[in-house]
Amino acid sequence: MQAETFLRALAVELPDRLPADMAGAHPGPWTAFMERYLHRAAAQMGLTCICLSEEHRQAGTRAERLFDMNWFVSQDADALPEVVLEHENSYSFRDFMRDFVKLLAAYAPLRVMVGYSRSQLRHAEWIGLLNTSGASSSWRYPSDAADVILLGFRGMQPRDFSVYIRNVGSSGWAQKGTLVERSIVGRNPENGPIASRRGSGPQTARQLDRHD
Repeated sequence: MQAETFLRALAVELPDRLPADMAGAHPGPWTAFMERYLHRAAAQMGLTCICLSEEHRQAGTRAERLFDMNWFVSQDADALPEVVLEHENSYSFRDFMRDFVKLLAAYAPLRVMVGYSRSQLRHAEWIGLLNTSGASSSWRYPSDAADVILLGFRGMQPRDFSVYIRNVGSSGWAQKGTLVERSIVGRNPENGPIASRRGSGPQTARQLDRHD
């Protein structure tokens, strides 16, 4: 799956601004807000989400598949996901790193990490630490998987996420603008079902508290 397909779908679904009752939202309401629009992005792409969200609890479809969100082409119990996603709603790099390392154990054509820092100015620093940790710990990435990191910050609007992509065959992260840009360029992204592709560190830990 192309990372840009996911990014355009999410950018188009997210509103320009937070609803009035979301101003200064605490982690719980913000998480529910993001879950709602991530579900809409999955539906736009022809995928079904399996997760433990409040929305799924109310609908009676709540289920767990290891990661915060798992997007499938098929609801077959033995199907593998097309997208796995972790959403860490805290400003702690330590918390972000814990979920990111968990995501590295996943196999899917697209893996997505969503996290937040206290300031947008920290984003480049966090990505630098990831690149350093990956090199020092010899992280190995699947040869046929792409990865996306979306980094938000305190006081952001829904589309203010900075976008970082690790393309297939690469071991480093590159900044690729923001979701705002995708909402302008990609108002009518390609949609429809996504074809299945089935068949086809310690150093950072010592630095974590200084980067929360």
